[in-house]
Formats: sequence, structure tokens, C-alpha cells
Amino acid sequence: MKVLLHGMETKEQINKVLAATRISSERKIGALHDYFVKGYHLSGAAELNDLDPDKFGVVVKRIHQAAVELANKGKL
Repeated sequence: MKVLLHGMETKEQINKVLAATRISSERKIGALHDYFVKGYHLSGAAELNDLDPDKFGVVVKRIHQAAVELANKGKL
């Protein structure tokens, strides 16, 4: 189940989910905003932020997992 929609989220919503994770890398956070808020393709968001697209895909999965957990707790 995906709670976050590519290109359809607000920066505040992504930051709320990020607060529930241990992700602190500015490059990863920038890429997540580019992907979820600005709607860049996964590979484009990764490359703009000097990240490996495959490894960034793992970060996106972690964010989805955190969002599902927050949604299940009624906090999202």
C-alpha cells in the first residue's frame, strides 16, 4: 500500500514522514522533495542530488513504509 503519491505531496507532508525516520542526508531529503513534491522521475531526482538511482529507490521504499506506519497510527 502506497500512501505517498509521486509529484502530489507537499513539502510539509514529506517532512512529517521524514521526522519519523532516521534519514538526515541533505541529498536524500532533497531528492525526496524533488520526487514527491516536484514530480521528477526517480532517476532524475537521484541524479540531481548526486545519488545512485538504485540506492535512492531503497530510500523511497523506506519513506513509503514510514508513511504507512504513520497512516495506520492515524498520524498522517
